[in-house]
Amino acid sequence: RGAVDRLEVDADGQVVLVDLKTGKSAPTEAEVAGHVQLGVYRWAVRQGAFEPLIGADPPPATAELVHLRLEVRGGAKVQRQPAAAEPDFADGLIADAVAVLDAEEFVARPNRYCDICAQRTNCPLREEGARVIT
Repeated sequence: RGAVDRLEVDADGQVVLVDLKTGKSAPTEAEVAGHVQLGVYRWAVRQGAFEPLIGADPPPATAELVHLRLEVRGGAKVQRQPAAAEPDFADGLIADAVAVLDAEEFVARPNRYCDICAQRTNCPLREEGARVIT
């Protein structure tokens, strides 16, 4: 679930999807190029999700993170995921997600969010989640 914070059309007619961030850190430029949230927003444009706003045949969209708490030269730090940077990378991610849902097999995989996950007490990867109380 997600929502584009802003959808803009720049002076050149380019669609720009903007995600506002309030955290104190920013991803690396390499991480922005493969940023899943921005990639899915761009995928949604290609699928016609914003057709009522931008027309039926929009140019490739760019997407950017605007870090409201990080300042660069007197303004908010902006990191753009260019339209030319692997525009279809989200297609594979979405196809994989659909395959997982179709298979109805949800395998727990460790990742960087494990320590803050709301489901850690139910997770079979963690000692406290591995127990079943009957």
